[in-house]
Amino acid sequence: MRELFRIEDEKLQPGSARTFSWDVHGHRRGGFIARHATGVCAFVNRCPHWNLPLNDRDGRIYDPATRSLRCSVHGALFDPDSGVCTSGPCEGGSLPPLRVSREGSAWVVRESLLGDGRLELSQRAEIAVVADSDRESE
Repeated sequence: MRELFRIEDEKLQPGSARTFSWDVHGHRRGGFIARHATGVCAFVNRCPHWNLPLNDRDGRIYDPATRSLRCSVHGALFDPDSGVCTSGPCEGGSLPPLRVSREGSAWVVRESLLGDGRLELSQRAEIAVVADSDRESE
């Protein structure tokens, strides 16, 4: 799987997220990686409600008060472990996951999508989360 983004662990503070983009057949796609209460997750940065990015102008995606990923447009809340919308206009919808793993001192995000942006059926059940307890010892 192609590497999309790499970030050193110390640059991904608890409650923070980083957005990034990549090309798929000449079209830009956006994603994000976030450190939440129980681990690190990565998803395509598109709310299923209106197909807009989740982050606000300051790049905020994770809401520590609700322990959820939050869409800045209509306030939809997503479970950071599964990407499923738990509240809001797209309830029951979900964010497409990206693969995230710890490699040395960095978090690495890799694509897990088909070229047209659809998930492979075998990947829909995968959870795109690495728990902090699963991290390598430093």
